[in-house]
Amino acid sequence: MSSVSYSYDFDLHKAVKSIVSINAYIPENSFSAELLGTERSGHGIIIDDDGLLLTIGYVITEAESIWISALGQDPVPGYVVGNDYESGLGLVKPLKPLKQPKMEFGTLSNLTKGDKVILVDSSGVSSLVESKIISIKEFAGRWEYLLDQAIYTSPIHSNWAGSALIGLDGLLYGVGCLLIQDIEGEKNISDYNMYVPIDIIRPYISEIMNFGGRKQAPRPWLGMLVQEEDEVLVITGIFTGCPADNAGLQLGDVITHIGDVPVCNLRELFTETWKLGHSGVEVPLLLVRDGKECQVEVLSSDRESSFIRGPVN
Repeated sequence: MSSVSYSYDFDLHKAVKSIVSINAYIPENSFSAELLGTERSGHGIIIDDDGLLLTIGYVITEAESIWISALGQDPVPGYVVGNDYESGLGLVKPLKPLKQPKMEFGTLSNLTKGDKVILVDSSGVSSLVESKIISIKEFAGRWEYLLDQAIYTSPIHSNWAGSALIGLDGLLYGVGCLLIQDIEGEKNISDYNMYVPIDIIRPYISEIMNFGGRKQAPRPWLGMLVQEEDEVLVITGIFTGCPADNAGLQLGDVITHIGDVPVCNLRELFTETWKLGHSGVEVPLLLVRDGKECQVEVLSSDRESSFIRGPVN
């Protein structure tokens, strides 16, 4: 973090007023409590005149109580408008006006590798990190999550969850998601932030506000964590009571095929699964377990309706 003065061709102090802190409280017996905790904090960015906030979804998943704080103001209660599981982003609304400015959206196509960007959280200019885009490329997460384009930046922001990636034009381009160590094809840099481009959720914001999510039928979800290791897909986590668990999948199972289609990386695993149809479709897996092949049919569900009370095996 830096305390130096900054000069840009936009009103920096106005821009950072659009970023607020979010504290979310989740029941101890919630689906996500074991992985993500029961008290979560992050940031949100005001994106409309009514105070609608854009944040990273894992901060608010299953929250029963949310408090929002603008810099120098008392906290106000809020509520989850909706989670968009395809982008990994979520929307939150304060119950009382924040009286803070909104931030306008940029478009990912205006950014390229090497561009300078600004990373800021809800503590204001004091939190600002002048960073650079190291890469814009795919991200595949072991929790059945895939972005065709993600923004990788360095130097990192140490308080990244829901922080804002702002271009030198003062527009919002991404929302902070992860700290990543090492990305393929990049050398001499050990730590990166991954930011989710706002373009992914932008066309669906009105739908999420009206319906709590996208109107289209959700993707099939299996409820497992899969690690990709040298083109081998190993199940490393299974959510209790979810499709993978109900079908008898086990930790250490190696997934080799979806139906007749071989899969050797997370992208192939997820896209071949999603090609089968919507949530509720049966997903045929060919596994290797204890050195022997076995076939398992998994009756998929959708992620949100599968939120249950139970740990990860």
